[in-house]
Amino acid sequence: MLETFSGRTLFLLFSVYFSQGFRQFGYFATSLYLKLSFGMEFSENQLIQTMILLAWNIKPIYGLISDNFPIFGFHRCGYLFLSATIGTISFMTFFFIQNLTASIIALIISELSQAIADVMADAIVVQESRKTHIEGSDYLQSFCWFWLALGAITGGLLGGFSLNFLSPNNAIGVQVICPILIMIATFLYPEQKSTDHSSCSSFCYKLRRLFKLWSKPIVFKVMIFNFLNRATVPSFSMLMFYFYFDKVGFSKEFTSALTTISFIGLACGSFVYAKFFTKIAFKKLMFWGLIFITFFSMIDFLLIFGVYKDIGIKAEYIAVFSTFIGNIADFTIRMMPTLVIASLLCPNGSEATLFTLFNSSNNIGISVSSLLGPMIANTLGIYNANNPNIWILFVIGSLSNLILVLFLFLIPESREKCSVEDEKLAQPLLKN
Repeated sequence: MLETFSGRTLFLLFSVYFSQGFRQFGYFATSLYLKLSFGMEFSENQLIQTMILLAWNIKPIYGLISDNFPIFGFHRCGYLFLSATIGTISFMTFFFIQNLTASIIALIISELSQAIADVMADAIVVQESRKTHIEGSDYLQSFCWFWLALGAITGGLLGGFSLNFLSPNNAIGVQVICPILIMIATFLYPEQKSTDHSSCSSFCYKLRRLFKLWSKPIVFKVMIFNFLNRATVPSFSMLMFYFYFDKVGFSKEFTSALTTISFIGLACGSFVYAKFFTKIAFKKLMFWGLIFITFFSMIDFLLIFGVYKDIGIKAEYIAVFSTFIGNIADFTIRMMPTLVIASLLCPNGSEATLFTLFNSSNNIGISVSSLLGPMIANTLGIYNANNPNIWILFVIGSLSNLILVLFLFLIPESREKCSVEDEKLAQPLLKN
């Protein structure tokens, strides 16, 4: 890979994605912080954390601004430095505050920081992917997701252990090392200074061109699919967290370790996809994959109904197996195909903007999924993990995976059909 991509470029991508993953160090701490310090049940906790993540839903705005208005002549490094600065400040505040409103604001700003860095890294991935033929995007995406997964594994393991001697708010604050790492990598990245002097008129021109690009069938369909990919499956992630913690009785360390295991699965998934699935048509992979995910997800019923006690298997083993295999499947089947399609559809000059439009449609779908889960739970009168009817929620979650099969017609059949030239979209967004 070093023969194609420079070491400094790979180090920058490593710093952004590893930092993004390492922030799992504070994920469990954040959930505990809201649960223990403010007495939140799972629905409230999930709604608050969905609100905190809203910064990821407006990523196209960061991309559009960075594509058109460089900071000191740099389209990527200027914004990476800005994001690292506000991220450092937001995490530092957790060493001094323990107030709900102030904590939520600081968490929102920290997510804004990481979202901006993610947009810049995504743009660099798209730019660098053009240095090889079609499969360059596959390899670079796998590289980035591998380091994100490894960062999450490291952060998750250390995060659970740290709660033995750190308060939840201090554990959140320790994540300040993430934006500091990105700041260091930014100074090393060899970005060429832009000679494009943007103005309001050129910005408006590019915005009009972007809307024309967005309105093209192949682009619009993929964005709709990205949204449905997540929105059609209601999320009960916080319910599962409370279920493990309150009902099954997992320890803090083990519950945190499950997050780590999920990212080990993600890391393995990046290898599995790059090794075995790059030649398989997107629709074929997702069709059979979604069927597998639907049936495999029902393994959680062994925990919900207490069957593991009857068959003599420890609950921890089932949780580890379900989390590990489930995340490999989710990554290789739901995530990688859409990421590859998105990167191949981006024309020159709009990498940050268009790629983040694709990703934001996915993030908005995640937000809808996260809101839909508590809404369904509240409608059914299920307010905590001790309710005997929680199995209904997991049936709904499992079967809803099949809904996406009805919308596979929205995505291209193969990589060769992902080129913007197929839709006559090759005109650059950057005006000379």
